[in-house]
Amino acid sequence: MQEVVPQKLHAPSREPMLRVGIVLAEDKKSELRFSVPLPYEAKAASSAVTLAPGSTYVVRVSGSALEVTSGADILLQAAAPLHIAPLKPQPLAPKSGMTVEGIVAGRGFHWKKELTQTLPGSFEVHLSEGNLVLVNEINFESYIACVISSEMGSACPAEFCKAQAVAARSWAFVFLSNKHSGTPFTICNDDDCQRYQGTTHATTETIKAVLACKGKLLLTKEKNICPAYYSKSCGGHTEDPAEIFGFHVTGLSSFADSNPKTPQKIYCSPSFVPEHDLKLYLGAVDEKGKYYRWTYLLTHDVLVENLKQKFGLSDVAEVLSLIPKKRSQGKRITQLQVGYRDQNGAKHEFLLPDQYDIRRALHPSFLFSSAFELKNHREKDGRIGTIDLHGAGWGHGVGLCQIGALGMALAGHSYIEILKHYFPACELVSAY
Repeated sequence: MQEVVPQKLHAPSREPMLRVGIVLAEDKKSELRFSVPLPYEAKAASSAVTLAPGSTYVVRVSGSALEVTSGADILLQAAAPLHIAPLKPQPLAPKSGMTVEGIVAGRGFHWKKELTQTLPGSFEVHLSEGNLVLVNEINFESYIACVISSEMGSACPAEFCKAQAVAARSWAFVFLSNKHSGTPFTICNDDDCQRYQGTTHATTETIKAVLACKGKLLLTKEKNICPAYYSKSCGGHTEDPAEIFGFHVTGLSSFADSNPKTPQKIYCSPSFVPEHDLKLYLGAVDEKGKYYRWTYLLTHDVLVENLKQKFGLSDVAEVLSLIPKKRSQGKRITQLQVGYRDQNGAKHEFLLPDQYDIRRALHPSFLFSSAFELKNHREKDGRIGTIDLHGAGWGHGVGLCQIGALGMALAGHSYIEILKHYFPACELVSAY
């Protein structure tokens, strides 16, 4: 997940439509199974067919074309793109829309899985080097309502949902045009953009909360939209984008996730959100575990394999040391030096240059955060056997801390107060 430098962008005057990538070429899908709650139309070139409720349909690759089937019947066969849309507009509601099976969530993360999701709006199916690409066309505020219910659970209070909605809306407007260039969509459904699972987990309360702050955005002092980054848990201290992503972002800075009058009380800590209650508020695909403080046991063999497979260090025979060379203000390691011996006995040093690569290297898929202390456990011959990691937070820590914002909402703070805490240099405006 490479971060993209945010463009300068002024607030829009009207609500746009959005094209969300649901199934990507990298998912390597050659067929999709779906069902519809109401009559839909599937159309490609000059061919069209009505899809009735009660059946499961399949879109699959057929040579250089697409075909739509129901059971053994081929209903339509034509060149891409294929358009699928309801015959009558559907209002946004919980679990409204087309249900699609096998959607990948968590690409590149330790919790990657395939899910069945219900998605509102209309759709296009494209072909990319023999793989299917599913694009969901949806109005912007409906997208934001779905993001909120996908990012966190339905038990979250309305003030949290409003704060999350403003952050998600601001972030999305900045990255609408430069996150996935060269594709038929502008933003994807996964965590490298924003987690979007349609109406699968939407509630009436979530939809109401988003509509209550419709069109509201965070602007910097220069009147540009703030790319309002957020992560699951900052671990007690938010981060400066320059230290984490390598570029400055106006309106974002590093500070303790607490009230200056009571600095010992951290909003994302169990003092505000008890860990036994956390599962009530997390998103459906989130790992159920400890977010504020965590431990992880890394084995030497896993580390060696990661260095070989992910970083091309095919000659690694033994890791000799892991030395943090640089930390952020929030104590995330942003440079980690790996000392190792190759298969011929020669010693080398390899620098993991940022928090993203550090998290890739120290976990089979992706470590929770790079804010950790480490302790080597050595075998009798002096070699490293395992490495204890004692860490803080989940994610990059920039911008809004979701669990911290939840803690503030549970403590009675308004969404305006929450946004002022996490984006103190920004102002809240109504764009449309």
